[in-house]
Amino acid sequence: MFRHIFFLFIFFIPSLCFSQDNSLAAVGKWRDFFPLNNLIDISLGNNSVYGASRYGIVKIDINDNTVKRITRTSGLNDSYISAIAHNTAYNVLLVGYENGNLDLLFETEVINVPDIKNANIIAVKKINKIQFYNQFAYLSTGLGIIVIDITRKEVKDTYILGNNGTYLNVNSIDFINGEIFAATDNGIYTANENNPFLGSYLSWAKRTD
Repeated sequence: MFRHIFFLFIFFIPSLCFSQDNSLAAVGKWRDFFPLNNLIDISLGNNSVYGASRYGIVKIDINDNTVKRITRTSGLNDSYISAIAHNTAYNVLLVGYENGNLDLLFETEVINVPDIKNANIIAVKKINKIQFYNQFAYLSTGLGIIVIDITRKEVKDTYILGNNGTYLNVNSIDFINGEIFAATDNGIYTANENNPFLGSYLSWAKRTD
């Protein structure tokens, strides 16, 4: 499936980037010229494929092959995208940024969740990866793991994995057989997904095998 998505973008992106419509924008309307040809992430949605560059998103409709650009002039709340992921059950695209900002793109609205970005802490807040599990989105960030409740559109929890509660950069996570696996800059950490104290570093163990 991923190979089909990849080749779809290889086919469409050059024509999108180098065959721009040169007509003037309508009076009173903004037009963007953000470069969208260098993709940093791809996600499959409901009958759509999304490709993200640092400056915006390209959405390709699988049914009719129409292409839509999504940038700051058409809905996004920030620049320098670092990760995207689409949840088909809730039909929402999550857009993470290098400064920790987060957008939830629903069919008819964009919800901004700036809690990580606005947090008064000294740490790298970049959202590295987004993983869905049930109604939650798990953000792998420079702080640790941030849990977003999609239904409530808010931050639910924060998991700090570093020793003595220090921030530890998490590159990605996965759920396997009731365990959460977190790939960090300091190795692989695991915890039971049902542990009620996942916010404490004491609930996480570094794998040595």
